Amino acid sequence: MCGILCAKLGAAFVTLSDFEDALLDALDRSVADNGVGDACVARAVDWTKEAERLPTPAANPRHVMPDDAAFDVIIGSDVLYERQHVAALPACVDRRLARDGVCWLVNASRYADMFRDLLAAFDARGFDVDVIEDDLALRRADRESARVKSWHDDGEKTLRCRRRASSLAP
Repeated sequence: MCGILCAKLGAAFVTLSDFEDALLDALDRSVADNGVGDACVARAVDWTKEAERLPTPAANPRHVMPDDAAFDVIIGSDVLYERQHVAALPACVDRRLARDGVCWLVNASRYADMFRDLLAAFDARGFDVDVIEDDLALRRADRESARVKSWHDDGEKTLRCRRRASSLAP
């Protein structure tokens, strides 16, 4: 998982997130198993609650995300798979990304219409988004040579999201 790799590579501190208690407990075990407990914690974040600035409930008090928590870097992988995420994910990033922070999202291109709507939602919240496409031709050639069929044949996209300069004015 991305966050544990960041902690292993020397990130000062990493917060992993999910909204299901069982998955938060699994994240705790992964943190312990990977020996990154000094630099890594799991916190409850439900993107659908972030837009309304509501806390995400957690069975374990140590999983509760502090209301004022903000991050210099947010990394997400395979995050766009339900229609509600189109509005909820940008709302969460808007709430939790530090003023001069950057958000990196990597996602399979399964749903072109949802992806376009996600870009529009980030734009509406004052973000500039750079879309980095993978080399689809190379990936298709690799899949064909390996006789592997992917259910997301449009490749992957990486998004770099930063607050628009005009939205940073005091």
